[in-house]
Amino acid sequence: MESLFDKIFDLYGLKLILQEKVTQGFLSDNYILTNGDAKYFLKKYRFKNRDRLREVHSAKTYFSRGGIPVIMPLFTKEKETFFEHEEGFYALFPFIKDRQLKKDEITETAIVSLAETLGRLHLLGKESKLPINDFYRPWNKESRLKEIEQILEKISGIESKTDFDVKAEKNVLIKKSIIESNNKKYEEFNFQNDHLIHGDYMIGNVFFDTEDKVSFVFDFEKTEYAPRHFELFRSMIYTTFFDDNITEKKLSQTKLYLDSYLQVYPIPKEELENAFTCYHLGRAHSLWVEAEHYLRGNNRVDKLLESDAVRTNYFSENFEKLKEYLIK
Repeated sequence: MESLFDKIFDLYGLKLILQEKVTQGFLSDNYILTNGDAKYFLKKYRFKNRDRLREVHSAKTYFSRGGIPVIMPLFTKEKETFFEHEEGFYALFPFIKDRQLKKDEITETAIVSLAETLGRLHLLGKESKLPINDFYRPWNKESRLKEIEQILEKISGIESKTDFDVKAEKNVLIKKSIIESNNKKYEEFNFQNDHLIHGDYMIGNVFFDTEDKVSFVFDFEKTEYAPRHFELFRSMIYTTFFDDNITEKKLSQTKLYLDSYLQVYPIPKEELENAFTCYHLGRAHSLWVEAEHYLRGNNRVDKLLESDAVRTNYFSENFEKLKEYLIK
């Protein structure tokens, strides 16, 4: 990485060395760099498209100026927020010393702060006029069922199935059942791509201060225009609750998250019910882990199967009851 460090010195005037590579994350390579006692965070983006990276950074700037505590990239000497090196794009960020909470550490204060921050972010996103070209893409029943058959064919061809194979097969079959039993097209819900959203807002992409309030938000790489409901429900489910045994405490935390968001940015009851149904159908069409593993040979996301399988099973057996509990 010596040439990369030389590039950073030329652009930022900082003589940095590698302290460690960050192992978290699935869509980029990240590093902690040091200069004496000073630390910096270096991100190598998965994008190969300069225009897309400009969109991501423009979204960060927009939300930051609107009062969302976004971690902003440092400027180069040329006042750029990122740079190119050996066919990759990088950005240098200040190192944040605040805490990241694990799901079993989350408090009610943190849940409320997460939800309220998302509500404020979506209120800003409603007013965005940024020329960002990524949009929420609805499900396609036919293409998803075709992909499911490809995955199941791959699994059936495995002579000695691992626990992962068995769990993946069951997960895919449950999703297939949900998809096949639904005759309503996405377009019939009449939701619009009318909010600029974060795209991946969850507990792993925020920092908390000592009072368990959100202090910084980061990772806007999936920012897009979308119906806000899907980020709301995805964040609500992924952030804290549905990843192992579903308890009464987790259900109450889920409702606290939703109610806290709605205090900031309300949604009419009927719209909320339709949106939750649409989210349920949309997540049944999501085969990211299985497709990466069996169709693209990428095992990096394998560890996400366990929690996804728990959510799939719970939703398939309890969806109507859960919807009634959350949306009263």
